[in-house]
This record gives sequence, structure tokens and C-alpha cells, in this order.
Amino acid sequence: MKKWCFCWKFVYSINWDDILSSQLMELGAKIPANLLRLSTSWDEVSIYPIPAALYLIKNLLQYYIFAYVDAPGYQILKNLNIISTGVLYRIILKKHLSEIQWAAFILLCAGCTTAQLNSTSDRVLQTPFQGWVMAIVMALLSGFAGVYTEAIIKKRPSRNINVQNFWLYVFGMAFTAMAILVQDFDAVMNK
Repeated sequence: MKKWCFCWKFVYSINWDDILSSQLMELGAKIPANLLRLSTSWDEVSIYPIPAALYLIKNLLQYYIFAYVDAPGYQILKNLNIISTGVLYRIILKKHLSEIQWAAFILLCAGCTTAQLNSTSDRVLQTPFQGWVMAIVMALLSGFAGVYTEAIIKKRPSRNINVQNFWLYVFGMAFTAMAILVQDFDAVMNK
């Protein structure tokens, strides 16, 4: 264990930025400094568990919602994501959306909804209350996670977007692995 900790500290303490930039300069590459920055601090990384956890909860809700909603009803309710993303984009990022953009949101949502309707069915959206609540929570989680992630990325324009995505995916994989072990530990261990 001590050897592993020592090796991790050694690898983490290496200034990868200097190594990469010196290697690229030897090759004669002219790359902006913001694209060369690979090392991170805990302060920079500590914000990525929030959207990763939100996406995990939203993805888990997608499975539970099918106990209350059939597939066409789910597709219709899923269009609430479009509206929630627009509203949260306006609230969190403080971006003014024009009337045309709001109309586009509503038309997009209406278009997606009508495309999912089945003309031969007399059961259009008879979803129980629990299905509506799950759909609304899922839409809000999805919208908030997307807008929050965009806010993080725009707040750090000097940070390489690939590094930011890397940390988001690392936390996403870790949370998903924990959820799998908590929910399906026996099934995972038996296979």
C-alpha cells in the first residue's frame, strides 16, 4: 500500500505541463498555453461531483419512471427537459432569451410531443401522479445538470475542455460504479 501511495504522489507531483510544453517546443509546435495545462488542483476538481451526481440521479429515475409510464408517455414527458433547460438557462446563466427563442422552445417541445402521439390509441397521457412527479424532477435535474456544467466550463475558459470533461466523466463513472454496487451487489458478484 505504501508503494502505491508513493507512486501516486510521485506521478501526481510531476509537472506535466512543463514536460509536455518542452516536448512540443522541441518539435517546433506553437500551441497556446491554455491548451497545454493538464495538471489540476483539488479546488478545480471539486466542482465536478455535483453535475456527475445530478446526472446519476436523473439516469436512475429514467428506470423507475417506467413503473408508472409507458414508453410513448415517457417520450412525451421527456420533452419537459427542453423547457426546463431553457428556463434554467435564463435563471442560472442570466442569459436573455428573445421571444423567438422562447417560441422555438415551445414549438420544439410541441413538435416532439405530437411526433410521439399515437392516433390509433385513445390513451394519450393517462399518467399517474407519481409518473408526473418523476418526469418533472427528471426534467429539472437534467436541465440543471446541463446548465451547471455549461456554467462551469464557461467560468474557466483558460482550462482545456477535454480536461474538464475528463474529470466530469471520472466522477460520473465512480458514482455509477457505487450505484451499481449498492443496488445490484449480488447480481454483480454472481456474474
